Amino acid sequence: GTSKMDKGWIRVTLMEETRSSAVDLFDEFRIVVEDNGRGLPEDRERLTEPYMTTRGKGTGLGLAIVRKIMEDHQGVVLLNNRDGGGAVVTLSLARERDDIGAPAKSAF
Repeated sequence: GTSKMDKGWIRVTLMEETRSSAVDLFDEFRIVVEDNGRGLPEDRERLTEPYMTTRGKGTGLGLAIVRKIMEDHQGVVLLNNRDGGGAVVTLSLARERDDIGAPAKSAF
C-alpha cells in the first residue's frame, strides 16, 4: 500500500495490436489505466453492478455505465490489482479486418 506521504500517480497507456483467431484477423485497442492507490476490493467483479459503491458519497453508477458502453461496442472492462499496490483497469475493444487486412467498413 501507500502512505499519505507517498505521491499518488495515474498512468494511462494506449495500445493497438493486430491479432488473429481461427477465423478472423482483428485489431485490438486497449486503454490501460493504472494507479498506485489502495487497489480494488476482493469482490471487484461487483464494482460494475449498478448502485454498487465502496465510497460514502458514491452513486455506484460510474463503472456500471462504463461496462454498458463497452458491452454496446463489443468490448470488455477488466478490473485488477497492480503488483506492488494500486489498481489496473483495462478497456479492450476489437475491430475485425477484411480478408486483405484493411479495417472492415462496418467496424465500430
